[in-house]
Amino acid sequence: MVPSGQMKSTFKMIPLKFYYLILGACMLFIVANCNDKATEISAFTGLPGGHEGPPATAGPPMDPGSWHKVPHDVLHEENIYGHRVNARTTFKMPGGMGLLYSSHPREHKREDPNWIRKQLNQGLVTGPMGSLAYTRDLFNWTDYPGNPVLNETQRPWQTSDRIHTRDMLYDPENNRWAAYFGNMCGDNMPGVRSVGVAYSKDLVNWEYADGPILNIEDFASMIPERIEATEAELYEHGRVYLRWVIYHNGRYYFVISGTLAVGPTPTADEHTEAGGIRAISSGSIALVSDSPEGPFELLSEVKEDQILPGSKPVYWNGKWYSVFSGTWNNQPGFGLDWSDDLFGTYTRNPDNPIITVQTTQRSNPILFHHEGVWGVLFSRGGEWSDPLPLRIAIANIHPSLFINNQYDE
Repeated sequence: MVPSGQMKSTFKMIPLKFYYLILGACMLFIVANCNDKATEISAFTGLPGGHEGPPATAGPPMDPGSWHKVPHDVLHEENIYGHRVNARTTFKMPGGMGLLYSSHPREHKREDPNWIRKQLNQGLVTGPMGSLAYTRDLFNWTDYPGNPVLNETQRPWQTSDRIHTRDMLYDPENNRWAAYFGNMCGDNMPGVRSVGVAYSKDLVNWEYADGPILNIEDFASMIPERIEATEAELYEHGRVYLRWVIYHNGRYYFVISGTLAVGPTPTADEHTEAGGIRAISSGSIALVSDSPEGPFELLSEVKEDQILPGSKPVYWNGKWYSVFSGTWNNQPGFGLDWSDDLFGTYTRNPDNPIITVQTTQRSNPILFHHEGVWGVLFSRGGEWSDPLPLRIAIANIHPSLFINNQYDE
């Protein structure tokens, strides 16, 4: 894969009638090679890195014309363990790129009257779980047959309701992976949801930390002036979520949000509807630590009203890049931000959106870089009960690659 400018100069040297023959042969070779070798992978081994490049490499293009959606779902509910796919983070692996994603069990599993009891008897969860997928060419994806890999409740503080995988990083200080998840709390823990962490050497076998690294009391103690709830309300209804985590220059950076959910949905503007209950958001905060599980320091340089990146930024050539969902002239899509600092202030690309979609509902876009190619993974939008298959958009890939494909958003 090469930059678009180089491709244009190459096309001028090749007669058009030969171009399609060459292109077709290349694509057949890639697909055949991918399908043959994908079955050889029996153990899923990840490699660190793949997100920081040399200074000579350009960042993601700002021009929407450089971005193209691959005209098919790359992970669909019929081919994965799960009903809805939320991409969390990408990583390098031998011969390709890996993906950690979160998904709910498929509906046919839930329809089994004994399914929940079977899960609980095995110490497994009944909510969204963490799974792996991989690709060799970004067009063709394979789900790891051992999915889900993050699905166990092994510690007293956890309940059997869910392990909602949120993000993952490579921990070079300890030569391992750290995956972060939200879990429903037991009776002995404050709040409804807390943040936990699990560790792995191979991305398949995970060891869970003994307790949560953050709960609602921890969150509230850091920003008491922003908490509009009594101690009893926090203990019974408070929720804390990890948005994303990054290891950079020897330290671990976290973006955490907190929510109090009580009572019926009111009409006040400061409250938003969330499943028929009143959800009061305390916003997001940025934390830093010398360890993947704390203790944490609140970053005072992040102002209270500053908007933190909603999806995990990618560091490239001294800058941070992040994508976000939005609507431009009634057209949903994804925009691109960049900053010299991890926590901004971020500059909006004046040519946003770089990618347009039918709906941004529950789309969860993430930006990635792999072997010189920039891309965005996102879930095709829909209602809560609808399948959310995974989609991908890639930059600087010539649109003629998509000529013979039909795409209906």
